[in-house]
Amino acid sequence: MPTLFFVRHAESEANVKLAYAGHLPVSLTEKGKKEADHTSTQFLNHHSITKIFCSPLLRAQQTASYFAQKCNLAIETNELLEEQNMGAYSGKAYAYTESLPDFEPDVSKRWSWGPKNGETYEQVARRTCQFLGLMQNLKKEENILIVTHGVFLRLMRGALENTLP
Repeated sequence: MPTLFFVRHAESEANVKLAYAGHLPVSLTEKGKKEADHTSTQFLNHHSITKIFCSPLLRAQQTASYFAQKCNLAIETNELLEEQNMGAYSGKAYAYTESLPDFEPDVSKRWSWGPKNGETYEQVARRTCQFLGLMQNLKKEENILIVTHGVFLRLMRGALENTLP
């Protein structure tokens, strides 16, 4: 398997609003753009990458673009890298959704729980495992940058550490 480097997108408009972005086309803030520029510079001062895989969601694409420009690589978009689909809660404030009776605030209990018209952690975990399967087919010499989202990264860690339920 190649060497994998994971980066979560920089600060987005939804992060500032303390809202669930899910699959919405949420942009980076000005601070987020500066973070992405700084992170890419610092990272590339210490590591070289041969490929960039990225979620199709705007905030991740914007973050990946800073890396792509600096190392003259194309961004390979992969839908498996998308954030958890928050369905009916997309765009809604954390405080509002957490007050609803059908919302599960405890992330340790979200394996089989999902928002209406959204995804469970189990469904996102299946995507993480599918993506890892694709990575196993690449050359060991590759250094792959993966730009994605918070929930995806938590479940990727579980998949890599073999700690998923």
